[in-house]
Amino acid sequence: MWPRHTGDFSVFRVYANKDNAPANYSKDNVPYKPKYYATVSTEGYEKNDYAMTIGFSRLDLRYIPSFAVENRMRIRAILASSARASSRISGVQR
Repeated sequence: MWPRHTGDFSVFRVYANKDNAPANYSKDNVPYKPKYYATVSTEGYEKNDYAMTIGFSRLDLRYIPSFAVENRMRIRAILASSARASSRISGVQR
């Protein structure tokens, strides 16, 4: 049923040496213990609780790089120029 979101999430278990530092593979490696991490609550939420959203994956372009924005603007200008040129050739006013 639409709308639906199946969730695009990845979970990794990262291993480190006994000092919690990056290391090549070894049987002696242990799970990495980060200083900070985000917690997930199953207790629900209350009014004025902090909420963070990133957007709908694959459709949200808020975080598009500046060079991609510039490229899109360049393509639109080329297409607009091409449309104006073709209308002059055919004699059709747009």
